[in-house]
Amino acid sequence: MRPPQCRKYRIGRISAQLARLLCTCTAVILSCGTVHGSHIDYVSDGGFLLFTDSLSGPAHAVQTGDAGNIIGSERDVTISFSSGSGILGTAVLVPPGPGPVGPNTGVTMLMDNSVDSVGKLEIVYDGPGATGLGGIDFTNEDAISVLFEGVQGAGTLTVHVADTAANSGSMSLPVTAPGAVVFPFVNAGYSGVDFTKVNSVSVTLDTDIPASDFSISQITREVVNVPEPAVGVLLLSATALVLSGRRRSHQQRS
Repeated sequence: MRPPQCRKYRIGRISAQLARLLCTCTAVILSCGTVHGSHIDYVSDGGFLLFTDSLSGPAHAVQTGDAGNIIGSERDVTISFSSGSGILGTAVLVPPGPGPVGPNTGVTMLMDNSVDSVGKLEIVYDGPGATGLGGIDFTNEDAISVLFEGVQGAGTLTVHVADTAANSGSMSLPVTAPGAVVFPFVNAGYSGVDFTKVNSVSVTLDTDIPASDFSISQITREVVNVPEPAVGVLLLSATALVLSGRRRSHQQRS
C-alpha cells in the first residue's frame, strides 16, 4: 500500500490534470462560439466616397468593388436627413491617405451627424441590375455580424434579409458602444426567410440623438452557436477522465 502522502500527491496531480482539461474545454467552447464565417462587406473596396445630405432630401451613391470584398460586388449607400440645422455625412475610407475627419487609421464606413442633426444610413447589397444576389446560401453560418469600430451617441441597427421567393424578415438591435452587433438567423423576425437562397441584405442605422457618429469596419456572416458534436466530444472526454481519476484514487485507498 502506498504511504498516505503518496496517495495525496497522486490525487492532487489528477485534480490538477482535470482542472487543466476543463479549462481547455471551456476555451474551446468559447472559441467555437465566435468562429469567423464569410464576408458581406469588408469595407475595403469601392474607392473613396463622401456625400452629405440636408433638408433637400436623401443622398444616394453606388459603389462597386471586388466580389471578395463586397457581396454581389456592389453596395448601395443612402443617407437621409431627419431633422436639425446641420448636415449628415458619410464616407468610405480606403487607406492610405487622409480622410474628411482626419488621418485615415483604418478601413471604415462613417456616419457623421454634425451639430444637432439626426438621420439614417442605409446600405443595400442586392448585386448589380434587378436580379439581386441570385440566391446565395448563407447556411454555412448562422448569423450576420456588424462590427462597429467607433460609436459616439446611440442608434438602432436593423438587418433585413430577403430570399429569391420574395420572403423577407428583419431584426433590430440597439447600438451604444463599439463591438459586434449580432443578428442570429433563428430569430423570429427571420422565420419566413429561406437562408439557402438569399437575394438581398440591407443594413439600416437610425439615430435620434444629435451629433451621433458611427464607424463600421465590416459586415460578415458568422457562426455564433457551438456545434453540438464538438461539445459532446469535449464533455464525454472530461467525464471519462473524471471517472478514471476517481477509480484510481479508490483503488489506491483500498
